[in-house]
Amino acid sequence: MEHFDLYRCLPDDWLGIDERAIIQKLKKPTIFHCSGHDQSRCVVVSCLLRGNEPSGFVAIVEELKRNARGVARYRHDVIFLVGNVEAAKAAPSLFEQPFIEGQLDLKRCWKDGVDISDEWNSFIKDKYPIASLDFRNTSGTCHPFAVWTKDDEPTKRLANVLAGTHLFMPDSLGSFVSFNARYAPSIAVNCGKRGVGQSEEHARMTMQRFFLSTQIVRGNPERYFFRKVYTNLRPISVQDGVPFFFGASPVPGTLIIRKDIDRLNFMDALPGDVIGWAPKNYLVHKKGQLPTDDFFEVIDGQIKLKQKVVLAIANPNEKVAKADALFYIVDEMV
Repeated sequence: MEHFDLYRCLPDDWLGIDERAIIQKLKKPTIFHCSGHDQSRCVVVSCLLRGNEPSGFVAIVEELKRNARGVARYRHDVIFLVGNVEAAKAAPSLFEQPFIEGQLDLKRCWKDGVDISDEWNSFIKDKYPIASLDFRNTSGTCHPFAVWTKDDEPTKRLANVLAGTHLFMPDSLGSFVSFNARYAPSIAVNCGKRGVGQSEEHARMTMQRFFLSTQIVRGNPERYFFRKVYTNLRPISVQDGVPFFFGASPVPGTLIIRKDIDRLNFMDALPGDVIGWAPKNYLVHKKGQLPTDDFFEVIDGQIKLKQKVVLAIANPNEKVAKADALFYIVDEMV
């Protein structure tokens, strides 16, 4: 394969080293194809499509070791994909950089006609996937949630096993989740803040739920009793050319976004809640740089909400906020 390295299982001499040493041995996107009793079907488990989202990688390495030692016995094949290993190793500290400038962003490149996508399609289409699970992280504080792009019953049933909070994103073109949805139910699970043990434990638990729900291993998974589904994501950003910072108090003449903005993720934000401080409202709908006066107003230098909203994927990281969005406003799906 041109764009992937392929292993049948974890090499024996890797069993005694941890995930930080294993990532150093990987050279490019890597597939581990573990055989099950019935090889006519498979499931896909992916991680590190961005190099700074490592929780799923930790869980996958542990699972690969279990499989290599004969502890894990699968009813069908399991195909593990480790994505942007170059970015994961690029910064002075591992798992810090999402992607390398000038190279493909593996979180957004999955479309027909893109070389790596076409090669993945050729590899996976005749293996008849049962389902696909992708692991993600956030840089800010956020409880775990699932993302799915196809509104059908098999996808929703699987999602309800994997998470209690959901984002339905029908226009998420270019994502690995959307690409794999052409074959079978495809879900991404965001495990929470990267580099936190709780997020890694959530990835382990989610993988086992996924294996149970797809009958890769025998048993019945519990479903989440509480379920909230949000959709209609509207990215909110800062007007082009306006500098901003995250902080805990106002700075005269400067746009400051409250540094704990991520604490509002998936919570009801109420009229009058303070989002930050500025001389005027510089927040815009990212698509088209349209004004957001329907949601925000500036009173005595405070940026306040005008109506009740739910925020999602808020992130107090200037680099991420500039590249993507400050946060999203979402609607609950009825």
